[in-house]
Amino acid sequence: MLALLAGAVAAVDCPAGYFKSSETTCAPCAKNTYRSGLDPQSACLPCATGSTSPEAASACTQCPAGYTIDNTGTCKPCGRNTFNPTPGTVGACKPCPAGQFAPFGASACAACPAGRFIPATESDAPSEDYVGDCVDCKENTYSDAPNSRTCKACPAGTSSKPGSRACDPCPAGSRLYREYSFDPLVCEPCPEGTYSTQPGSSECRRCPFGSTSGVGSTSCELCPVGWYVNSETDSYRYGKCLECPRNTYNDKPGYSGVGCKACPLGATADEGSAQCDACPAGSYITSYGSCSECPSNTFSTQPGTLGSCTPCPSGYWSRGGATECSQCPAGSYGSGYCSLCPRNTYADKPGTPNACKPCPAGHVAPEGATECTIVPPGSYVSTTTGRAELCPPASYQDEPGAQGSCKACPEGYTSKPGARSLTQCKICPAGSFVDDESGECTLCPEDTYSDTPGTAGGCKACPARTAAPKGSSHPGHCRLCPPGRYFVAGSDGEPTGQCIPCPANTFSSAEGLVADTCEPCAAGTTSGEGAAECTPCPAGSYVKQGVILPGNPYNFFDPVCMPCDKGFYSTEPKSLECTPCPLGSSSDTGATKCSPCSGDTSGSELAGVPTCAACDRISAAGAFTCPAGSGRASGCAAADKCEACPAGTVGAPSPDFGRDACVTCAIGSIAAAPGLTACAPCAAGTSTDRIGGSECTACKPGYFAAQAGDPCKACPPGTFASGTGSTSCTPCAAGTTHFLKARSSQEQCAVAHVAGTTITAAEAFTNRYTSSQYDEGSKVLTTKTLVSTSPARTVTLVAGGDPVAAPPGYTRVVKTVISGVTDSPPEPTDLEPPTPTLAVSYTLFQLAAGNTVGGAASDDFVVLAEYSDGEFKSCGTRRGADGKLDVACERVVKDAVSPNMSIRETEMLRLVGA
Repeated sequence: MLALLAGAVAAVDCPAGYFKSSETTCAPCAKNTYRSGLDPQSACLPCATGSTSPEAASACTQCPAGYTIDNTGTCKPCGRNTFNPTPGTVGACKPCPAGQFAPFGASACAACPAGRFIPATESDAPSEDYVGDCVDCKENTYSDAPNSRTCKACPAGTSSKPGSRACDPCPAGSRLYREYSFDPLVCEPCPEGTYSTQPGSSECRRCPFGSTSGVGSTSCELCPVGWYVNSETDSYRYGKCLECPRNTYNDKPGYSGVGCKACPLGATADEGSAQCDACPAGSYITSYGSCSECPSNTFSTQPGTLGSCTPCPSGYWSRGGATECSQCPAGSYGSGYCSLCPRNTYADKPGTPNACKPCPAGHVAPEGATECTIVPPGSYVSTTTGRAELCPPASYQDEPGAQGSCKACPEGYTSKPGARSLTQCKICPAGSFVDDESGECTLCPEDTYSDTPGTAGGCKACPARTAAPKGSSHPGHCRLCPPGRYFVAGSDGEPTGQCIPCPANTFSSAEGLVADTCEPCAAGTTSGEGAAECTPCPAGSYVKQGVILPGNPYNFFDPVCMPCDKGFYSTEPKSLECTPCPLGSSSDTGATKCSPCSGDTSGSELAGVPTCAACDRISAAGAFTCPAGSGRASGCAAADKCEACPAGTVGAPSPDFGRDACVTCAIGSIAAAPGLTACAPCAAGTSTDRIGGSECTACKPGYFAAQAGDPCKACPPGTFASGTGSTSCTPCAAGTTHFLKARSSQEQCAVAHVAGTTITAAEAFTNRYTSSQYDEGSKVLTTKTLVSTSPARTVTLVAGGDPVAAPPGYTRVVKTVISGVTDSPPEPTDLEPPTPTLAVSYTLFQLAAGNTVGGAASDDFVVLAEYSDGEFKSCGTRRGADGKLDVACERVVKDAVSPNMSIRETEMLRLVGA
């Protein structure tokens, strides 16, 4: 609509509510005019008298009754106390007759009913907005006739609520009252402790002594049990019923004493009680006379206990409010309260009073134990921690109950922690020794060796001016320092035996050198640590020289080979710097030459670095727009030109977006020539084999395209397309079929079958999703299985008949998780998982006797399942010994294996004959 109204290139027919302001433009009809749209060339018409319309209206609306049209043509509601009974009226609304009123927007006036009045002045009305309106009479006034201009005051001894038609006498339980002589008499409820029995009473009577009343009472009642009447004449509560205080009571109604009776010793009562109750067992009476629960570890067996409860005897305990104490359970002890036995002690019987028994030597027990446990072989009881500890390396314990330590392995032998016998002590091999501190076999350090198994204490030092690697097991391993390394010299200038590598950017080509005898690399070459020679920096790189930062001589940066930065190059090895690319060319990092800028870029410098910048395709003044079917030409030299979109693409008018404005045609459509604005669909039976096509080709045999613009699709099983350009597939002849796709002749319908056999079977679909994940750190392989099954149902299959629709999804899920420890991860493979699918239908076929496919017999069946991705799966079966059909047809949906993880998903169709 916006594009239509904003302007189009051809003449237009305007919609209803709009008129043609020019040959190509529509404008909305003005307010109070309309255009129905029946005549496309008509103008907007004025609304009839008494009607109105908004802007862009297709019809006018008559003003309803209660409204009038002002001089601007707008419908407005009638004001208060005016009315208009006729729709479409122009001018003022009529005033209401005397004694009547009307709200805003009224079509008629109404009489003001009795109980209300029409105030004539602002002083009579609730506010100036209500003058002339119908409002309620105020409290203690009334109107007994309609259309009243005032309300009457209620007579003495009567009152009224707002909006009353009459006044009523003051009811029983109230009195006529005014605070000042000039105030009007009003009905007031009798105060508390008084009453009135007759309507219109001028006063309320005081309740007799021993009774009381609530506000607005018509009678008095005796004070209930648990209460008493206050008889203090100088008290403001004189004659009122008051609750008996705590630990007092009153068992008679109307009691008129100044207080209630006190509870006897050993008893107590809450406020307002009619009797006292003895404190129950498990509690006691405090000095304030209240019942209090016995504290924990005390008890009371009798009600009414005074002062305090009895403490529990030794070896017993109790919770708060107890009537008896309980023995401390086994594993604890106590006097008044129970504590758990400390570690390495025990209590095997309940009621232990003072302390638990210590465990025998070689035994341990946790906190709260009822018995001690002997430590097993391979462990001992530490005298420091008191805990059971595994035997450390180089020791063992072949007997239970060891205390303090384990037995030592023979000299030169070690063992794993927790060794249980002497046979678990193993001799340390040559090249190692038994470390006295850890007890473990430790490799000989550098420049030492051990040539016999079972070495204890340490390894032998290599002769002077020789060195050996870590773990050396023969004196022949002690050799001169190799090239790239040197001996550290002692204070006497002799080698210490420590062979260390030459620093980076130095080298040594001889062996057996002593002290810092490594030579620096020549200019243009570098080396890593321990180098026997230096390596020249290759072409495309340069040697970044070492520097010493000012003021910090120890912060030295070694020279290193660095690749040439982007926009620079070097053609020779050993270069000390890279050369910038000429303007109009550039290079990537580590380049040996520069390349000219491409057609869509131009040479420039960015922060002093030569680069190829993208050409600016936006024209400057008067932004240039290419016509439909073309886009901005590429290349900086042609920045103000347009090119037609090439064949296979189309374009619409687009401002300066170059070839990006050209859209590639989808499969099944073409743009046969450059400069087109829309892709044309290929005819039925033809298509393209890729996007961006410029020519349609006929579908090859075995494929079809049913409608224009469709891609060529493979013929499904049981059909074929014999020629090119097919728009549909031909079913196999009666009694023949095949279970493949894209067949091209009847000869390929090589499976003979018979129709008509009906089989009833129980159907079940099962989806099994299994994933396995291996954790490198813990070496745990976790396998998760998720099994989903479809709702169980019974289906009827007719051989060669219609397909049976598969269920839409799964309803029951079974999850299992299995974890285990393995020494190595699963072998990784590189498989791309297929897209998961579900079967949508399946068809039953019964093969004919003597079928050449697989030598099938007449009792062979095939189930052909179709999936949502257009794929098919055929599964054969044969009747069992019981004559029943049993089909298990499985399709692999996903099968993927990657390092340390595998995923497999399958879907199984199971049919079991009834």
